[in-house]
Amino acid sequence: MLSRPDAKRLRIDFYATLTSSNTAPGSILSVTAAATPGIITVSWPAAANAERYVVARQVSDSTSWTVLDSNVTETSFQDTTAEAGKAYRYRVRAYNGSLSGNAANSAYVTALAPKPGDIVSVTAAASAGKITVSWPAADYAQRYAVARQVSGSSSWTVLDSNVTETSFQDTTAEAGKAYRYRVRAYNEQGSGGAAADSSYVTAK
Repeated sequence: MLSRPDAKRLRIDFYATLTSSNTAPGSILSVTAAATPGIITVSWPAAANAERYVVARQVSDSTSWTVLDSNVTETSFQDTTAEAGKAYRYRVRAYNGSLSGNAANSAYVTALAPKPGDIVSVTAAASAGKITVSWPAADYAQRYAVARQVSGSSSWTVLDSNVTETSFQDTTAEAGKAYRYRVRAYNEQGSGGAAADSSYVTAK
């Protein structure tokens, strides 16, 4: 059985160990936020004694902050939910257990739209005097470029680079010749992934 001095010393040693393992983390010295299409990457230097980081976001026309992740264990975070065209800033705070250090904020950065998605298919249907080209909408597309290739040729001719619908009517195809069509999506970030080609169709 421990004597009272020994028991007291044990309690003091235990308390010292407990408190030392819950040292408050250091301050976040700086936060940077960089926008690329569809992603804002937030980064910061490591804080001393940090166990985890909490990342919050504020949109420029708001006074409130939204916590995006309360258990970040790296010194960077990717925000894929920011709305294109809006400006955001980010706040990072370090935690060790329930203890926290001083936070820091990034400057505002404007979110960029993701690049448009792939064109998954293109169909071409001939009727008297025209060939109608159609395709399913690509994600984040603002416009489409439609090109045509005549059978026997290796070159493509762009017919329209600013199509805002998901169909196009080619009224310049020469009757009796076979053509195929290629469609690619664009937005302010540039072109999308893959284009797609239709099968050949003979103009009437």
